[in-house]
Amino acid sequence: MVADGLLYWPFEDPRFSADRGEYMVTNGEDWRWHILPEGQAFHVHAMAAVGETLFAGTGAWAGRLQTSPDSGQTWAVVYEYPTPNRQVSRITNLTVMDGQLYAGVTALHETQPKVLRWQQDTLKPIAGWPQGKRVDGLTAYGGWLYGINTNPDDSTAVWRAQGEQAEPVSGLDGYRIRAFAAGEDALWAVSSHQGGGFLWHSSDGMVWTVVHEFNTARPLDVAVYGGQVYVGAEGDDGQGVLLGPTVPAATGEPLPMRQ
Repeated sequence: MVADGLLYWPFEDPRFSADRGEYMVTNGEDWRWHILPEGQAFHVHAMAAVGETLFAGTGAWAGRLQTSPDSGQTWAVVYEYPTPNRQVSRITNLTVMDGQLYAGVTALHETQPKVLRWQQDTLKPIAGWPQGKRVDGLTAYGGWLYGINTNPDDSTAVWRAQGEQAEPVSGLDGYRIRAFAAGEDALWAVSSHQGGGFLWHSSDGMVWTVVHEFNTARPLDVAVYGGQVYVGAEGDDGQGVLLGPTVPAATGEPLPMRQ
């Protein structure tokens, strides 16, 4: 999440951060480490900003949504996903569309719709979104909210929603879509398969074209920065690799860090 010129990075390393609810904040040069002080959290999975309010989605024996009105100085739990005893749920995606917060939930023990909208001080499921175990890659583009739905049979499908309307995105059927990124005039996606994958482009979110094939890396994430497209992937050696334009987008001067 980028808010007020700073990057907030949810910290999910299971070797170190389990049961700590950690996140990092950086201006591009300096880093500060934080722990959510309220509510049990195995990890912080996602963060988003609506106006001056920060939101954090966490996972534990119950997924929770927390808010901060003061740039992360204080936090409060405002929602808990209904989760039976001895089960686990997580709020793993947060995104904002038209000033409205949306959340993607992972709860493998049940198959209710997993896209929720923040309204009347709680999260409520979007009408029309299909049932499933989890939703990944929530991204807003062109007035639609896109997401990767894991169906009850563990297959995946891309859907999009607008208001109370939801519909499948059939142009990506048959591919393992891993992530989306929205540019000014295009929506981008990456898919992966054994040993490689594809970078996809669409101007309307329904008709998709492959613009690049990866043969030596498996793409897992995509981002748009400064009008340029960047892909995070797993290389042949199992290590992470960042792929992008020959000349990267320019960056500005770092902002001062808050105390």
